[in-house]
Amino acid sequence: MSQTPAPSRRMTDTIKAKSNQLNADDLVGGSIIVDIKDVHVNENPTADQPVTIHLSGGFCPWKPCKTERRVLVAAWGDDGADYIGRRLELHRDNRVTWAGKQVGGIRIVAMSHLAGQVKISLAVAKGKKEDRLVVPLAADKGGSVDPFRGYLVAATKRETDPWTLPQIRDWLLSGRQAAEVPSYERPAILERLQGPPAPPPAPSEEEAL
Repeated sequence: MSQTPAPSRRMTDTIKAKSNQLNADDLVGGSIIVDIKDVHVNENPTADQPVTIHLSGGFCPWKPCKTERRVLVAAWGDDGADYIGRRLELHRDNRVTWAGKQVGGIRIVAMSHLAGQVKISLAVAKGKKEDRLVVPLAADKGGSVDPFRGYLVAATKRETDPWTLPQIRDWLLSGRQAAEVPSYERPAILERLQGPPAPPPAPSEEEAL
């Protein structure tokens, strides 16, 4: 008679980054400025991630945590349809913890369509609140700022083993623009970019079939 397996207590399995959504690790290279393309709200508002915000710049959708949803509502109101076409500056906050572990999180630092600074009192721990200051997104910060594109350009200017833009486009990005590369593909591309330029290996006979 088989025994029922013991329930898992492995906490690390619950904090692995998901490749189908924007994660704090995608912002290690710096903050990003993105346009909101669409907003979807789950019919079940009690779901763990009830809001999905589709972003410009080739990034995966962002599923803001409850804290950041409170920032959005306080600054822009309750109607997610009003968010479409507006812009956000997002950055990685290394202080964010989950289950006692410092895992980092995505935080809003600036927003378009604000008349002035917005100060919001938000819970940061049980029984503890802190003020969050969100500033208007400067008018001269137009378009989407993508640190991924900056890394690609920097590789063409380094002294040792520089890449050319055609090599990056044709070999690394498979003919795509940087903005078209989803965030879950970017870490492997950046890792390959650290080495000398070389075409991808030719497929084996089995792979070519």
